[in-house]
Amino acid sequence: MEPHSYVRVCVAALALRVPLHARIGGGGQVHSASIPAYAELCLGKLPIHTAPVPLVPPGLAGPDVNSSAIAATFYLDERSLTSLFSSKSSALVITLKMASQPSCCGRGSGVVLGRFELPVDRDWEANEPFIAHGGWASIGKRAKKGSADDEMELHAVVRIEPDPRLMFEFDGATTRSPQILQVNGDSQQPLFSIKFCTDRGSRPSMGTNDTLNRTGWDALRASVPFVMGGSQGRERKGWLAMIHDLNGTPVAAASMITPFVPSAGSDAVCKSNPGAWLLLRPEVDQSGNDTWRAWGKLEAWKEKKGSNIILRLSVVDGDGSSMPASQVVVAEATINPSKGGVFRIQGKPKGSLRMPVLYPANASGKPSPALTLSQAWLSPQTGFVMSAYIRGDRNKSCPTVNVSMRQVATVGDAAMFMALAAAVDLCIEACLPFRGSG
Repeated sequence: MEPHSYVRVCVAALALRVPLHARIGGGGQVHSASIPAYAELCLGKLPIHTAPVPLVPPGLAGPDVNSSAIAATFYLDERSLTSLFSSKSSALVITLKMASQPSCCGRGSGVVLGRFELPVDRDWEANEPFIAHGGWASIGKRAKKGSADDEMELHAVVRIEPDPRLMFEFDGATTRSPQILQVNGDSQQPLFSIKFCTDRGSRPSMGTNDTLNRTGWDALRASVPFVMGGSQGRERKGWLAMIHDLNGTPVAAASMITPFVPSAGSDAVCKSNPGAWLLLRPEVDQSGNDTWRAWGKLEAWKEKKGSNIILRLSVVDGDGSSMPASQVVVAEATINPSKGGVFRIQGKPKGSLRMPVLYPANASGKPSPALTLSQAWLSPQTGFVMSAYIRGDRNKSCPTVNVSMRQVATVGDAAMFMALAAAVDLCIEACLPFRGSG
C-alpha cells in the first residue's frame, strides 16, 4: 500500500524567561507570575494555535523536553509544503503575549512581548524525524541596557517528522455495497468491498470462497447479539456492513447492536437513547475456531436543536470478548447531514514529545503490545490516527478516508478503519428524520 507524504510539525517545551523587574509595553508594566503569558503559533495558512507559556526565573534551566507539553501540532501535505517552499519568508511564527489581566488569555488580546521565527526549509522533507530547533532564543528587546542576561528569552523545541498516510475512497454510498479504492495520485486501485444488508435473517452472498465466508458469517452471528429486522416502521435495526478483501474473505465488520429509534413525541434519535454499532475484526480463538473480536463501539444521535448528528467512538481495552468491557471514549464529532463533515481520531493536543513504544520486543525477541488501543490513540505523541470525510449529498455519499501509516501493519488494520468509516456514514443515514414512518 503506497502512502501519501505528510509532515508533522510539533512545538513543545515552551517557556519564557523574563529578567527581574522587566517593564513591558508603553505603560511600563512590570511582568509577574500572576499575569499569564501565552503564545500564538502560526504556520502558513493553517489554523492558529494558542498555548499558555510558563515563566522560568532567570538562571534556571529550561523545561524537560521529554516531559513538557506539546503546545501545537501542524500537519502539512505535499501541496501545503510546496506552497511554503515557494515563499522565501515562510516560517513557523511564535508570538509571545502578556494577558492584560490574569483571567484574559484569549487570542488577539494582551501586550506583545516578542516574536520567534523558524524559517521553513527543504530539510522538512527529510525521511527521518529531527529537531529543527531546541533551546532558548532571545525575543523582543532588552529590558534595559546591559548584558545578554537582561534579554527576554523563549524556550521551544520544534520537532519535524514524516507522517505518511493511506488514502481510500468508497466508490458509492455504503448502503449500495460499494468497492473501497486506495487512492494514489490520479490512480485508484480496488482494495476492499462492502456487503451491506438490513436483514441478517438471511446470509448474503459473499463471493467465491463459500466455506470460508460461511464460517466468517456464522462466527459473526454467534458473536454479536443482534436484533432481527430491517428499516420498517419507527425503527432502523439489524443493519450490517461487512468488509471483504479482494479474495472475498471477511476482514472487518460493523454491526448495529442498538436500533436507531425516535424519542417519544419526535422523529429524531436522541442522546438519551442513541443508536450504536459494534466494530469487529475476525480472529481465531484458542480452540482454533473462527470468531470475531469487538474493538470499538460507535454511538450516534441527533442534537436536540438543529439538524447536526453527534458521533462518539469508544474503544475496548482488553480482549474484547464481551461488551461492555472497559470502554474509553477516543473521539467525538459533529456532522451536518446536509453539509457533510469529518469524523477524526487524533491524539490529545497536550502531552510530551516522548515517542510511545507500541510494540517493544519481549524476552523472546518478538513484538508484544505495550499500550492498549485507547492509550495508543489518545497519546499526544501518536497525533493523527484517521479521518473519514462524509459528504452532505446522501445520494452521492462516497466517504473519503485517510489513515496514518503508523496505524497499519496489515491489510486487516486498514480494513478495521474502513468498517469504522462505513459505520460513520451509516449513522448519518440512520439518524435521518423518521417523518412518514408509521
